Amino acid sequence: MDSINHPHRGQRCGVFNRDVPRTRDGLALATAAIFPTAALGQTTTTDCEIDGNVATCTGNQSAGIDALTFPSTEVDTIIVRDLTADITPINPANSPPEDGTEGIVFISDSLEQLTLDIDLGEFSIITDGFEAQGIGATTDNGNIDITFSGNIITSDTNSEGIVAGVDGMGDVTITGEGDITTAGLNSVGVAVGIENGDVLIDWTGDIATSGDEGEGIFASAGTGNIDLRFA
Repeated sequence: MDSINHPHRGQRCGVFNRDVPRTRDGLALATAAIFPTAALGQTTTTDCEIDGNVATCTGNQSAGIDALTFPSTEVDTIIVRDLTADITPINPANSPPEDGTEGIVFISDSLEQLTLDIDLGEFSIITDGFEAQGIGATTDNGNIDITFSGNIITSDTNSEGIVAGVDGMGDVTITGEGDITTAGLNSVGVAVGIENGDVLIDWTGDIATSGDEGEGIFASAGTGNIDLRFA
């Protein structure tokens, strides 16, 4: 396994700043428009069981999973398993045709811990359209832990495979196994931006990007450390 550690790499994180252009400069690529307002809350959760602070999503989740649609704002853990179909969300009828819809979205401005445990089995997350990330998670202050198994395919501009951001203090850990394929402009395979915290990305599998300025992994941790591991 290859490991790269970058102490104190990166700049300040602007997770919610839509006005910063998506370029290679600083954090703009990974975080300038990670979660544009127009793209939030467009998925429709179809079959998730809520038990306390845990949402377990099984069966046919083809429309996508969005924590903003859960009946409880206390959910801090999403488990995805035992799927029966690909996650292939379609835009709502009132959305511009070029816009995209994310596969799995977990956004909070209050929770101090977001956990996603995703096992797609034989299925994949497949998105199409502008700013249609495969998986997106963000919180104002807190930690984000993502464990992933499966494949992600995105095909349009600003459509990262996995993207996570902390607008204040917190750590991000992403442990993944599988393949990520992106084809659009500025569509990074895995993108992480933190204001102040540590980043750990431990990935087994292929990350392939074919669009212009589409890096495999982009991470920034403010004053924290970045640890990248590949196998």
